[in-house]
Amino acid sequence: MKATRLIAYGDSSQIKLEDVPQPSPGPAEVLVKIAASGLNPVETYLRQGYLAEMMPLELPATLGIDLAGVVAEVGQGVTQFAKGDRVIGRLAINGKGSHPSTPSLLPRNLRACRKGCRSRLAQLCP
Repeated sequence: MKATRLIAYGDSSQIKLEDVPQPSPGPAEVLVKIAASGLNPVETYLRQGYLAEMMPLELPATLGIDLAGVVAEVGQGVTQFAKGDRVIGRLAINGKGSHPSTPSLLPRNLRACRKGCRSRLAQLCP
């Protein structure tokens, strides 16, 4: 799969589209196929290196905190979500973000979307 990766701290030229391994969900994790992913101001500061001391990233890093998408797979023990559920979520700022097409994350960081809410608008749905 493809992911936008931060290769080194600096300007936007340090972000590259790269091939990365497709993750699979571990126990108690959910794999989400991303339909939309946000870019937050804090990620700009991370990219520029302003927060490197406080929030160091192992480079290359994948940015992306907010996401909307569809559950692609669930790990062992996950009962609150099923394959095909539309979800919105928030990831930790740890360099394993939502700018790949399919991140794996914990269910506590996800919420189900209201029926009829299109994925690209899902972040606006309560």
